[in-house]
Amino acid sequence: MLNHDDYENMGRIHRCNRWSIDCPPESNDEIVVDRSRGILTITDLELGNLIPNERACIESMKFKVEIYLPTE
Repeated sequence: MLNHDDYENMGRIHRCNRWSIDCPPESNDEIVVDRSRGILTITDLELGNLIPNERACIESMKFKVEIYLPTE
């Protein structure tokens, strides 16, 4: 199970791999993130605050997530 520190670390690794920022100088070449993929499908969405010229909000949402991990 991931915790907050794991989440922050993955964010740093992503920024380093994607945009070459937030990289530790001594280990730029060693940071690797598994290339997995996922699909997020929103199956039901209900908006609220539907007032003209105002920002709508999401009242409720149902979704399905499929994650495909790389084979080892």
